[in-house]
Formats: sequence, C-alpha cells, structure tokens
Amino acid sequence: MITMGLEFPDGRTAWNLDVVGLLTVIGESAMSLHSQLITASYTCLLPRLLPAPQAFIKTSRESTLPSEAATVIGVYSGSLVHSLHYFASLLHPVDELKPYSVHELTITHNLDKKDADGCIYLRRFAPLKVVTVCSCILTIALLVWSIVIRDGAAFFAILLISMASSILSFSSLWTPKVRLRKVDNEVPRGDMIVKTDHGAFLVVHCSEEVARELYVGKEECDYKVPMQPFRMLIALGTLLYMVSVILMSNCSWNMQVSLGAAYLILNVVYWALAMVPLDWHWDLSSRYVVRENRIFETGNYTEAVWRAIYVSGKTTWVEDSKAIPTTKMWKDWLNKAGQNIKDHNWDAKGVWNRLYETRNDQNTIQPLVELFEDP
Repeated sequence: MITMGLEFPDGRTAWNLDVVGLLTVIGESAMSLHSQLITASYTCLLPRLLPAPQAFIKTSRESTLPSEAATVIGVYSGSLVHSLHYFASLLHPVDELKPYSVHELTITHNLDKKDADGCIYLRRFAPLKVVTVCSCILTIALLVWSIVIRDGAAFFAILLISMASSILSFSSLWTPKVRLRKVDNEVPRGDMIVKTDHGAFLVVHCSEEVARELYVGKEECDYKVPMQPFRMLIALGTLLYMVSVILMSNCSWNMQVSLGAAYLILNVVYWALAMVPLDWHWDLSSRYVVRENRIFETGNYTEAVWRAIYVSGKTTWVEDSKAIPTTKMWKDWLNKAGQNIKDHNWDAKGVWNRLYETRNDQNTIQPLVELFEDP
C-alpha cells in the first residue's frame, strides 16, 4: 500500500507485531513504585499478565518502608528522630502544610478494630487490589481465546508469564508491622512535634504507644518467605518470564494484537494508579483515629515556633530539636516565651524585634537571622 509516496505493509498479516514481547517490559518505573504495595496483599498470588515483571526481580528485599525528611521530637520524652515514618506521613502529609503554619492533632487508637499484633493491611477494595483481580480476569479471557483459535504458543506464553507473576509476587509477600511497646511500665506522655523543612509545625497529642508505633519505632516488613527460598523463587520466576517472552513473539497475528492491546491497557492503568494518593490503599482507620483540633497560620518562623510552644505547653523540645539557633538572643527569647506560655496574645515577633535591636554583636547574629526570617 502506497500513500503520498509512503509505503506501508499491504494487508493486516503483513504487519510485524513481534514488538509485543517488548510491551511486556515497558512501564518498569511505574511497576517499581507499585511492587511493594502489590505484594502487601494475598491478591498478588492471582495468576495474571503483569507489565514489567522485572520490577519484581530483586536480589534483596526492603527491610523498612520509605520515610520523609522532617525533624520529629517528643515533647515530654525528648526522643529525637530525623525522619517522618511511612504511616505517620500518610495520616498527616507534611508536604501539604503551608510554610509557617502550626497544626494541632490528636491521634488515638481505634479500640474497636485495632489489631493486637500491630499489623496494618490494605483496604478491602484498594485500587491496586481491584486492578489485580481485573487483570486476572483479563488473563483468563485471553487464555480461553488462545484455546478457541488453537494458538499453542500463545496459550503457553500466557500460562507461563502468569505463573511467573504469581511466583515473583509470592517471593516478596509481606505484611507491615508497627513497633509495639512490650513493657507496661510508667512512661512520659507521648506528645510529639513534627518540624518540616519549610518551617511548618505539627503538634500531635497522643499516648506513648501511638508515639512508639508512628514516630519513634520504625515499621517492619514481615515477609512470609525466608531469604533462601526467596532467591530460588526469583530464579524460577525469571526463567519462566524469559521463556514466555520468546513464546509470545511466536504467537499468531490475532493473538499478538490481543496481547498488545492488553499490555497497553494495563500500562495505562498502572501509570494512572501512580497518581492515586497512597492513603487510598492502606486501611489506617482500622487502627488510628485522627482529629484535627486547631490550625494557626503565621507569617514568619518566629511566630510559628511560638505557636508550637503555646500549643504543646513546653519549651524544652525547642532547643533539643535545634529549632532555633543557640545564640544568647534566641535563648533570651525562649525564656520569655516560657514565661508567657499560657498567654494566647503574647507578641512573640515584637519581643524578638526588641531583643534584636539591643543585641551586642550585630555582625554575628545577622547571618542567623537570615536563616529563619523572611527577607
């Protein structure tokens, strides 16, 4: 067929669709993002077509969950952590806080549903679980279609790559667990302060048990398969995956069209799921109840620090977390803040300005001021 001087294959069977094997490996970046979530549920064991199964081929497994950059300190305990753990960041995303704002929250256990072992599970209808079930149904339909058109290469290609998906997923099957307090002795209150890099503060009122689970203790990944069997399953899944790609390149034209369309759809769906908020997947409400109490929006860092002090009712955490410089002027300001800690209308910025005007060494203090004050 010739159109405007351009030549195209003549007839549908003249088109070469060996590229279908390539479609199976496209989308690795999205699947790498989803791989840990997918394997957190037993639905991952369903045999199905899976874009970029190589994202599941690893020599090791993550021992913890990802965290965000923030300074977290106990108001009464003084426990200091330099990152915000995974589930805490899902309960209150700190990247959404406005600069110099102060948020007051109360987090308690959901006593009606709390799991005694500290496990947290995906929602029953989490988006990734729904897509996994749908892709299994699609795979069964393609398998039946290959039998109808008597395409042996397609039948074994779909069967093997589905088995590879199940085996690779099973090798990394896991359940997240939070750190539980194992000793029932008397401890300080668990209130925590979260300070973000853009000068926002989160004051969380909670028990020591909640503080240990969300802020102090790092979450654990409880894998169902030991390390040595994990490596053996990875090797088996990789072998099945390579054989299935070879068979897929030798399918009939009709079957290659069907498989190509299926992989295109799956890639689009998984790319779309990458934009879904993570808290849509996890059932955190079964363990925690979050109540937002007050929000203060201030115009500068000094006011934000003062509001966090006022809400928390303590000043010791300020120096412990290095939320302010260690200069005499800032220490004087902090002492005055402690003396007026119950005064809602205390002029924190005005007091700071008066101390600044009476400073003894402007050249030493000025660079520190520029770090914490707006231009």
